[in-house]
Amino acid sequence: MRVGLYFAAGVFATLAGCSLPPPVSTADHSTRCEVEGAPPAGSLLFATARMPDCDGPTQKITDLRGKKLMYAALERSGAVRFYHAKAWWDALAGRVGVGHPPLLFIHGYNNSNGSALATALAIEQAIRGGHEVIALTWPSYDRLPKYFWDETNAAWANAMSGDLIRQLATLPGKLTVVGHSMGNHLALDGVAELDPAFRSQHVAALIMASPDVDRAEVHRALDRRLGIPVTIYGSTRDQALSASWRAHGMPRAGDLAAWVTGHVPDYSLEDFPDANVVDTSAVTIGVVHHSDFISTPEGAADLCRVVSGAADVEKGRDPVPGHMGRWLLKKGGLSDDCARSGAEAYAWLAQKKPARAKH
Repeated sequence: MRVGLYFAAGVFATLAGCSLPPPVSTADHSTRCEVEGAPPAGSLLFATARMPDCDGPTQKITDLRGKKLMYAALERSGAVRFYHAKAWWDALAGRVGVGHPPLLFIHGYNNSNGSALATALAIEQAIRGGHEVIALTWPSYDRLPKYFWDETNAAWANAMSGDLIRQLATLPGKLTVVGHSMGNHLALDGVAELDPAFRSQHVAALIMASPDVDRAEVHRALDRRLGIPVTIYGSTRDQALSASWRAHGMPRAGDLAAWVTGHVPDYSLEDFPDANVVDTSAVTIGVVHHSDFISTPEGAADLCRVVSGAADVEKGRDPVPGHMGRWLLKKGGLSDDCARSGAEAYAWLAQKKPARAKH
């Protein structure tokens, strides 16, 4: 409990003293960003709502809001380059298909563009290249005290995210959407706002990892019956969501604990309709416990099984008695291909030396 209190204090005690964003010399740095040609094979494609800075000799991505969604690729060398929208979409269309469908990852609060792309690459490794992973990056300030600035920017990016999800869903192969933390506002809204018939035909699944979204908001969305598989990764030990609970006054969907306000009925966790809730508390590593879906071997392996539709996914979990669709992820889990790729993705991310995660 003390860790949660200290973490909450560290996040929110400095909010009143936040400085203003740094001044920029022009309203938009993006006029000379896009290069001719197509993204190279093997690069990670991503779209960004951040403002790029291409005024200098190298292309950079700031933490400020851009004027429009821009399309880029992270190359194996670590270089980031922006491309004209048509060339980017044509390249993506050539990579996906019924046997290689698209997967969109949307990061959360306190992420640089580079750290968001590193997570996308870890997901790509965990799922063994079975999907074409695309990332959406939005203007997170990558600084702990900027929580509410990030929350505002996530809300601002909602329309862009919804448009991107809608476009991706028209590609061959069904789209999987993975949101982490605050990024689940964008993931959930984008999927929920699709026409129900279109959604069931073109979206394979929604995966909500440690969702920093009001529990009641998730209940309302799922009560409408999305008609697609939904998996929620949560924990009773997530210190970031415990801090968010205190800041907002209401529990978050990814926080499976009930101790912040005691066992008051209005605050207690209810089962989410039509969703599998996977409790990662038994496998968590570290102090904050906020990214178990990819920062633990078991979490990354379970993600692999969910994305691939593995028939034996439940063998790596124990059912929680009395709760329909509630599971406890097992320590050690299964020994299969996903266990191996999940362990490799975890180790790669933990080493903090991905060659393609500079920007």
